[in-house]
Amino acid sequence: EIYDIEPGDLVISYPSDVHYCIYRSSCIHGHFCIWFADNAIGDFLVRRGIRGRIRPTTKDIERIKMLLHSLCSKDTDPFVKASNLMELVTLLDTGDKKSIKNTSSDRMSCILGYIDEHLVDISSINDVAKAFFIAESTLYRMFHTELGISFNKYLEAQRLSLAERHLRTDCSVTEACFLSGFSDCSRFIAKFKDKFGMTPLKYKKYYLNVSKKLT
Repeated sequence: EIYDIEPGDLVISYPSDVHYCIYRSSCIHGHFCIWFADNAIGDFLVRRGIRGRIRPTTKDIERIKMLLHSLCSKDTDPFVKASNLMELVTLLDTGDKKSIKNTSSDRMSCILGYIDEHLVDISSINDVAKAFFIAESTLYRMFHTELGISFNKYLEAQRLSLAERHLRTDCSVTEACFLSGFSDCSRFIAKFKDKFGMTPLKYKKYYLNVSKKLT
């Protein structure tokens, strides 16, 4: 999905979603980034279909900013934090604030869908170009123009996200590597560390520890 972002917009993404920010201006900007580690909150967002870009009203933006400052403060009472968190989630759940229109072309959406479906089997950009009867140079240009990244970077990011999901299961690092379309474990480990800040094995151990604490 591609969204045009304006000041005050919120972008809700799920674990393993691949997301990039394409800067079209050199102006200074600021943003909050919050991770919901609680499975109950994540399940609620999924059930309600809260995903993508949300554009709150001006009044609610100020309230959301206040809630975020409170949640990020070490001085806020834990009970108040819990209350503020529920209010924040409620504000995100207001239906008329959702705006999930995809601004990418229909053709690109089909291409991305094809890549997701054949993620493990694609060997090069030529495989996708042939499937859609277009030149490789055209496909390269579409990725740079509409997504702001190269085809190879997108494919790699999707495979790393798939590997991350495999590591949350009983899969070993080697299994996660090959099940995600990588053919070289050493390269996979290096790329995974670049994206997630730790090796696949450390990530798997970290996730298992967090899961135990939440249960």
